[in-house]
Amino acid sequence: MMPFKCKECNQDFPSERSLHTHLKKHKMSLADYYCAHYPKKNLLTGTKLSFKDKESYFEKDFENREQLLKWCNFEKAEVVKPYIKQLLERRVANKELVVAPSHIEIETSELPSIDCFKKHYGSYSAVCSEIGIKPMFTKNIHKDFYSDYSNVNIFIDTREQQPLQFQNQREVKLDFGDYTAGGQNYSKTFVDRKSEGDFKSTLVGENFDRFKREIERCKSMDCFLFIVVESSFDQIKNNNDFTSHKSNLKFVYHNMRLLQQEFHKNCQFVFSGSRKNSVALIPKLLVCGPKLWETDIQYFIEKDQSWLGSLATKKEKAFTTVTK
Repeated sequence: MMPFKCKECNQDFPSERSLHTHLKKHKMSLADYYCAHYPKKNLLTGTKLSFKDKESYFEKDFENREQLLKWCNFEKAEVVKPYIKQLLERRVANKELVVAPSHIEIETSELPSIDCFKKHYGSYSAVCSEIGIKPMFTKNIHKDFYSDYSNVNIFIDTREQQPLQFQNQREVKLDFGDYTAGGQNYSKTFVDRKSEGDFKSTLVGENFDRFKREIERCKSMDCFLFIVVESSFDQIKNNNDFTSHKSNLKFVYHNMRLLQQEFHKNCQFVFSGSRKNSVALIPKLLVCGPKLWETDIQYFIEKDQSWLGSLATKKEKAFTTVTK
């Protein structure tokens, strides 16, 4: 840690806060002070890093995640490998994570992609093992996921406001979630459908506490809840950029990651990309059930979109790269 000594006049201070207050005497902002006395250069461009706040300034070496990913692609492997391990290790320590980040957590934070870790360590599990933590999800996607379940009977909660349409469906009152499979296909697996607006509003304020209690009910009954969001990260960002009522997406994703970490054995967020995609995806999640509870669904549905069948086009693409 840096001593609380002013680099302008060498005066000592008992706290960082008092040092920052003192900088006004030198007519310096925090950005002026730290950029002058602790200059940092962007590893990709070689230009000076911009200053947003002290914590991020000393943690980051790039302006955004896209620059990090680009640097990882062209820099020498012997440089990239220890660097990305350090990033993951620092994330785990700073956030006090009990399991390593899932694909969704990685894609909504300043971390390299899972594929980047696989490129340099052979597997994501390997780098996790080196830093002494287990991945959140450890299993490959089950082959049964790619079977056709369009004729399965789907139970829909009577309170579902905008229900999806399935070939065979029936309205019932569910304890939690909006959908589950009926009859012999019931697998203690449920789906909570979220529109883009629902997703954002659910993860803030009192709604967040209410939703957390719903997941706790799911956990108490030894069930699993997939939260299927009928949008993608790009769509959410673009729509948020062009609305007059903007959401704090950073805070929304932060709360999503909190829930995913705390209840990783009983819930998982999945972004389908659209309502049509959700109709194709939900029966697979419900019927396969426990075969998918330990699988990073988002990662696999992005890697291989054959599960979409005829919907697997650019127009109906389930997920696109997150932009910051």
